[in-house]
This record gives sequence, C-alpha cells and structure tokens, in this order.
Amino acid sequence: FNGELDIVLVEDSGTGDLGTRPGGRLRETLRVAKRANLIVVTRGKAAQLPACLEPYVSDKTIIGAAFEWEMLVVNGKDRFPVDSFVDRPVTAFAAVGNPDAFFAQAESLGFVLAGRRSWPDHAVPNPARLRVLLSEAHRTGAKAVLTTEKDAIKWLPTWPGDPPLLYPRLRVLFDDIE
Repeated sequence: FNGELDIVLVEDSGTGDLGTRPGGRLRETLRVAKRANLIVVTRGKAAQLPACLEPYVSDKTIIGAAFEWEMLVVNGKDRFPVDSFVDRPVTAFAAVGNPDAFFAQAESLGFVLAGRRSWPDHAVPNPARLRVLLSEAHRTGAKAVLTTEKDAIKWLPTWPGDPPLLYPRLRVLFDDIE
C-alpha cells in the first residue's frame, strides 16, 4: 500500500445503462475497475456485483454498502427522527445520478411523496426551479420539501424556510467483504 487508494463505486440498482455518458450513467468506462484497490457495490451486497464487471475484478476486494437514514435535518439545523414526517405529504426532489433510488428509499420508509421532481446530476438551484418546487409543494399540500443532503447543501442558502427543507443524514453500513 503506497498511501493511495483507488475506490470504484458501482450501484446495484440496474445494469441496463452501464455505459458512459451521455447514453449511460457511468462517469468512466467499466475498465476503470482494473486499477481499483476496492470495489464498493452501493445499495447492495458484494455478491450483487453487476456481471459485466466480473472480468475486471477477479483479484479485487469487493464490499457492499447500504445507506441508512439516521435522522432528518430540517432547514439545515434542527434534527428529528426519520419517522417525524412519515405519513405526511412531502414534495421530493433530487439532482443526483439515480433520483429514483432516493424516491424509492423515501417511500420504503413511509414518506408520502405528493410530488417528485428530478433534475440532472449536479444541477444547481435557480429561481425557476425554486418556483417549481414551491408551487408543487403548495399545489399538493406538502408539509415539507424532501431532498438529498448533496442537494440541500446547494439549496439551503436561498431556501425561504417555509415549507421546511428536509434531508436525511446518512449512515453507511458495510458488509459482505469478498
């Protein structure tokens, strides 16, 4: 070990689009796994490594990683148990690589997504997007707007505060070292 660690993350939520952009959702080709020291299968277990990666990782350490919602952060400061907003309508949005996985996890925890909006990965806040979110929240009777922590960091400086902006603080659970 020379002090550098190359980690490749691959999500286990579908393998149909494992090409590079613009057609697929990967930032680099699958061959990048050859240089990796560690492969992390996110949202899955090590045994769920997509088959298309197997030729590149025969001698690699592979682990699974799950993301558990530890708490909810409201307007960037107050912290509440995750179940504080369960069964109450929220509008959800995400500008991440796989927004549907975020929405599905929220629903699996009991959140009622009265509205949902996704933008391209790394999309930045702007007045038009804010108007869309606030209008949708108002139209659907949402008690809050739910997003990812990654997106909340960008939105908090300009968020009006009402409805409150919620995001989960995540805990990573590793398992299945192979």
